[in-house]
Amino acid sequence: MFYYQDINLASALSCLRANVTGSTNAYTLALLAYTFTLANDIKTRQVLLDRLYSLAASSEMDLYWPYTLRSSESNGLVSASIELSAYVLLALVSSPTLNPNELTNASRIVSWLSKQQNPYGGFSSTQDTVVAIQALAKYTKVTFNTKGNLLVTVLKDNVSLKQFKVDRTNRLLLQNQPLPNIPGKYQLTINGNGCVFMKVVLKYNEMPMVRKAPFNINATVADCEIRKGQFNLIITVRYYSLAWARGS
Repeated sequence: MFYYQDINLASALSCLRANVTGSTNAYTLALLAYTFTLANDIKTRQVLLDRLYSLAASSEMDLYWPYTLRSSESNGLVSASIELSAYVLLALVSSPTLNPNELTNASRIVSWLSKQQNPYGGFSSTQDTVVAIQALAKYTKVTFNTKGNLLVTVLKDNVSLKQFKVDRTNRLLLQNQPLPNIPGKYQLTINGNGCVFMKVVLKYNEMPMVRKAPFNINATVADCEIRKGQFNLIITVRYYSLAWARGS
């Protein structure tokens, strides 16, 4: 039974390998790179990663892959970019032979992904959250180090506001501190050895959008003759479309 499964798997990988050069979609390339990483096909994996690097967007600290298919919702594009970039990260950190350059690229992807997280740790959708969390967890496992002791100090006007101590006993716990004055100028100092992830979250309320009423009714009196006790009442009713009522 296991032999039969291995034959099917080898046949599927052979079919995918034969079509690697014909794919130009970054999402497909990312899935293939992750697939051949799990299959331990280092040669095909490297070909796919090289093609992905040529399609990447990067800055000094970040590395990611924008999703370029047309969509009416920009949020959908961001979600797809997160999922795509997370698959590339999985392809990198799932290799048993992760080299220093790949580790650097993985760290830059993590830098970009962390900036896309919402205040609750998730991302734009359920799908991209599942893939991104899986990739980040795998990266954490690969880079985990039992050593490390850090002291992070938050300062306001050069006065210590809060100190966070991060060591092996609490490194997986979330620590937070409300900032008393917004806007304000704050500084961070870090002393020690290790790695720490910091995020600033700003929450605010905004005035609700003014909505115009979908109906408008006006009543006017014309040709009023008080002595006869008669008058004409003109009622005008107007309906506005829902799109107009919303002011769009």
